[in-house]
Amino acid sequence: MVAMVAIASVGAAVFERLAPRPAVRAYQRWANRLYRPLVGLAPGWMVIETTGWRTGMARQVPVGARRDGGSVWLVAGDGHHSGFVRNIHADPHVRILRRGRWQDGTAHLVPGDDARRRAVWVNPINGAFVLVANPGANLLSVRIDLASAIETPTS
Repeated sequence: MVAMVAIASVGAAVFERLAPRPAVRAYQRWANRLYRPLVGLAPGWMVIETTGWRTGMARQVPVGARRDGGSVWLVAGDGHHSGFVRNIHADPHVRILRRGRWQDGTAHLVPGDDARRRAVWVNPINGAFVLVANPGANLLSVRIDLASAIETPTS
């Protein structure tokens, strides 16, 4: 099973590195819908919910993330071009789905952080994938300060 996941991850990384950008975006939209229900429950993975900068609608994206005290850290693989980063620019209030529970927070972009190192620290498997798929990418660290320790059940 582990070998199959490793092969699939390497295949996806090669695809994302070599395929035209529109094909990669289409694949990511499809994969996000497929994995979103499981991501908020799996260790090292969370769902970030932002408000769309153009539509004002809630947007949910599965991300490799890690909690560190009262904050959650993640790395945007496309830097400022990531959709959720554009949404954070417009409205930094976000929600995080972690272990089946939503928690409110405020997102901060941290351009001075070593995003490559942070990507591996946040989620070693996803971090390695991001580094292989986007070796020259302009990665961007994102810190989400959680509003409180009180979590609300998934709605």
